[in-house]
Amino acid sequence: ISFEDALRKIKANIEIEYKKLQMGTGKKLDIRRFLYFTIAYLQLTNGLRSTEAINSLKIFLKKKEKVLKIIAGKSKLERLVVIPPLLFDYYDELKKYSDLLDKVNKKNYYNFIKGNLGINPHSFRYAFIDYMLSRGLNPEELVVYMGYSSFKHMINYYRVASAKDKIIERIKDALWKSY
Repeated sequence: ISFEDALRKIKANIEIEYKKLQMGTGKKLDIRRFLYFTIAYLQLTNGLRSTEAINSLKIFLKKKEKVLKIIAGKSKLERLVVIPPLLFDYYDELKKYSDLLDKVNKKNYYNFIKGNLGINPHSFRYAFIDYMLSRGLNPEELVVYMGYSSFKHMINYYRVASAKDKIIERIKDALWKSY
């Protein structure tokens, strides 16, 4: 999935769930959907791992800062998280439901994103890397920002994910063109 497509879909879903909550028709399921799509937005816009995104949202709702410092999941290195403006727009609504974030874990978040967007949420990391490299971000800086332990690790990670996506697209094109 491309960064732009994912961003558009996630943002649209956040807005839909927010409107339900504002109209008073929101149910507990709508609140959870609002939180899950917000986590996905944060994950995508920072290239976070799922657990990093969940924890970053919790920290944001406590501190309300534009830039957060977290410990990266695998490398255990400090990394920064830039909070997108959209989350500040929804801050008051998110804050109301911050206690529900304690019930969100990697597994139920994964199942939600897979079931509602049809993708593995880890794909957001690949989309972020691809987008930032295409926007001219220096690869060495991206390694530090993403919390990777080495440049080689990030490039290999990206290369494999990128190749799989291209192979799948070529196979789909070949199958559907001959149909």
